[in-house]
Amino acid sequence: MHTEILLALSLLLLIGYIFDILSPKLKIPYSIWLFLFGFLLKILALKTGFEIPEIKNYLIPLGTIALILIVLEAALELELKKEKKVLLFKSFFVALISIVSLSFAIAYLLPYFSSKKLPFKILLINALPLAVISSAVAIPASKFLEEKNKEFVIYESSLSDILGIILFNILLLVPQFNIFTILSTFFSVGLVILISILITIFLAWIIGTIYHDVKFIPILLVLIFLYTLSKYLHLPGLIIIFIFGLTLRNILDLKIFQRFHPEVIKGELCNFDFIVKEFTFLAKSLFFLLFGFFVDPPLLLNLEVILFSIFICGLIFLFRGIILFIFRNLSFSLLLIAPRGLITILLWISIPQEIRHPLINEAVIVFLISFTMIFMILGILKGHPERVALQKGPVCKL
Repeated sequence: MHTEILLALSLLLLIGYIFDILSPKLKIPYSIWLFLFGFLLKILALKTGFEIPEIKNYLIPLGTIALILIVLEAALELELKKEKKVLLFKSFFVALISIVSLSFAIAYLLPYFSSKKLPFKILLINALPLAVISSAVAIPASKFLEEKNKEFVIYESSLSDILGIILFNILLLVPQFNIFTILSTFFSVGLVILISILITIFLAWIIGTIYHDVKFIPILLVLIFLYTLSKYLHLPGLIIIFIFGLTLRNILDLKIFQRFHPEVIKGELCNFDFIVKEFTFLAKSLFFLLFGFFVDPPLLLNLEVILFSIFICGLIFLFRGIILFIFRNLSFSLLLIAPRGLITILLWISIPQEIRHPLINEAVIVFLISFTMIFMILGILKGHPERVALQKGPVCKL
């Protein structure tokens, strides 16, 4: 049985790689193809009586690793310049207001679609995963946009992931909201930022001073360990990953790192960037493949689920249009680039079974991901169609 699984995985990942190369011409993200392959395998397994393992046990750790790598990859592409402060603040507030307003709207409307009565806080917990933009999908798509819109998408989607996780943990773990809760949250974020700076200095010193054939895998393991530890302590660990990547990308401009041989670090970062991209592809591909295997086929034929998914999708783009208009950043391409994906799945899976809303199931997640990806493709084509025709090979810009 293990031999068959290895054969199937390697073949499917190779097919996914081919679709990744062809995705600019096919206009469909390769993650959709991998999901479909996983879903077809699930149907085949059910038809043949093949014993299906508990996929959820693998989805969460694999998705966590993919999320870490995706945010790290995105942060390694961002430049810190004075003229980009406005863009950073705008991205932050657009991400925050989008998550909060959309979560409240979905939570308020949920009782009208279902007879099940749940406290408003529980409804918010169920609604929040649907309100978070997936950097796993948005960041690869941003490469086809013009530079200004590309940077906005990278900042917004990365911050959406971080803010989504922070708000989700607050809702899930804090019994009640008061001034102490708010102060505790700000303290946690401040503490993580301080830890991030110290960890970044330490890891930068390792990159600049240690000469060894194996250097970057231990750094990735340290980041995964720190994120997992912070999650265990209920701290927003994704901030550590974001600050680490952002610092390394701009290390020549930061005075504090001048004593750590920044030129050496800058040269090494090209290799690090390529390694991160390779592992990101592997982790993300396996995640979407397994998620396709996780979905229950009969749920996808439920008309109520389909109509509810279409309604939520319409709500997403209505709120996004209003918020982008308020911040004077409304364009057709940015309006349509609001995909749901890996972070949505991770947060939804993390909701305890006993408080899950019956209407928000894996089929709704699948439809929402599919619908928002279709609109994202339209946004890419409208925003910069000539850049979709050809995808160049990797070039180190660090």
